[in-house]
Amino acid sequence: MNKLARFLPFLRWFPMNGDTIKADFMAGITVALVLIPQSMAYAQLAGLPAYYGLYASFLPVAVASLWGSSNQLATGPVAVVSLLTASSLAIMAAPGSPDFIALAIMLALLVGVIQLLLGVFKLGVIVNFLSHPVIVGFTNAAAIIIGLSQVSKLFGVPMGRSEHFMNDIVGVFKQIGDTHLPTLAMGVAAIAIMWAVKKYRPHWPGVLIAVVLTTTVSWAIGFEHNGVAQGEQFASAEVRALVGELTQTERRVAEINTEIAGKSGLLETASKSHGAHSQAALSLKYEIDVLHLKLEDREQENAKRLRALRKMAFQKAADGTYYLEGEAPQGAATDGVRWRIKKAKGDELKLVGGGEVVGGIPEGLPSLALPHLDMGKLTAMLSAALVISLVGFMEAISIAKPSPPRPSSAWTPTRN
Repeated sequence: MNKLARFLPFLRWFPMNGDTIKADFMAGITVALVLIPQSMAYAQLAGLPAYYGLYASFLPVAVASLWGSSNQLATGPVAVVSLLTASSLAIMAAPGSPDFIALAIMLALLVGVIQLLLGVFKLGVIVNFLSHPVIVGFTNAAAIIIGLSQVSKLFGVPMGRSEHFMNDIVGVFKQIGDTHLPTLAMGVAAIAIMWAVKKYRPHWPGVLIAVVLTTTVSWAIGFEHNGVAQGEQFASAEVRALVGELTQTERRVAEINTEIAGKSGLLETASKSHGAHSQAALSLKYEIDVLHLKLEDREQENAKRLRALRKMAFQKAADGTYYLEGEAPQGAATDGVRWRIKKAKGDELKLVGGGEVVGGIPEGLPSLALPHLDMGKLTAMLSAALVISLVGFMEAISIAKPSPPRPSSAWTPTRN
């Protein structure tokens, strides 16, 4: 039985008693309630729709509970890996697009295969070469990155996706003047609840309490007010002109991103066929660099337009027309909501009159289908998959590996 339990660790559960079942049941409920909002947040960090976090959270937990060798180590999506996924794939497809989702699934498959091979060949011995300062440094760096990645959510401003995380954070701080105050208040309240619970009731689940209370308040006050409008629905000629330029440039940004993704695949093929310094490869690199410069210019132009539009507040009349605040016709009935433009998506503008919530989650499970494997992009993601595999392994070790004992401060005399 011991030999069998080595390959089927869940056999160690038996025999079970009532106390064990009760404790595991309460632990399961607690972890599930915390994991639901946490996994959706990690999915958004990775540039995926929120509900993909649910798919990525329940399946690994179920598998690890049956075949995992550690009773303490949590299995599921984590923040650092989510950020690495977003930065690795942002150069290949637009975050949130169907191509991006397909690439993220392909990347997850590669990471899983690499980590499986690490286990098969018993390469866990590399843990012996990780010193305690390295683990502490990794843990602290991960905490800093996780905290900074949530700044945009706290202030209610968008965060860009690029290969360089610090550039994205600098872009967020440049938008501090556009802070959505109700969102900031909700975030500060959640942090205050977690801090107070940890200080005065350390045995209570502070994160779970904060989630339940803020979710209830959000529902009670109608925190979310979202709307969609076309440029012609705005009464102001200045606003219509800005909106027209914004949507047109937004379409051009999408086209440039598509061109960059296509030429990146051609560059990978040319580098393998003719060498990284061949004329074809160098020509493609030059074209990609030019496209990146054009993309940066277009994004900066739209950032200026969006900042100008975000400073404006609108009132929506009964006929669907949006007037600048205070410019609605006398006696015109409005919906009483103070609308602001958040971003452009295609020919539509997304408007917000409150805070953001996750919204509706699709019911059921996604349909199963064989993925379409693009070998060019598959090989391009190998380096990213290797890095993510090692980082995920490091993160697990930083949690599971005990700290070395501290040396005693007492001085003990010795005889010569």
